[in-house]
Amino acid sequence: MIVITIAMDIDNHNISPAGIQVNTIVLTFTLVAGMVVFLRLFTRLVLRKTGGLEDACIVFAMVSEPILSFLSCCSDPFRDIVSRSYR
Repeated sequence: MIVITIAMDIDNHNISPAGIQVNTIVLTFTLVAGMVVFLRLFTRLVLRKTGGLEDACIVFAMVSEPILSFLSCCSDPFRDIVSRSYR
């Protein structure tokens, strides 16, 4: 979602310095959180070999989140509504 917001602002030439700072901070904290979760999973699954159900759920969430984000950005949920209203 962050990347799409930046791309739309670049196309409209309305780039706010505060918006860029906020996007940078959000992206940085998201990457740090992802690295911490990855290191936790690496420690539990590879080094200690004590993975449980919660680890499987975390792996599923980490794998499915980018896929679902991509699908939700590429699909147009209002396509059918708009096409029906203009008929």
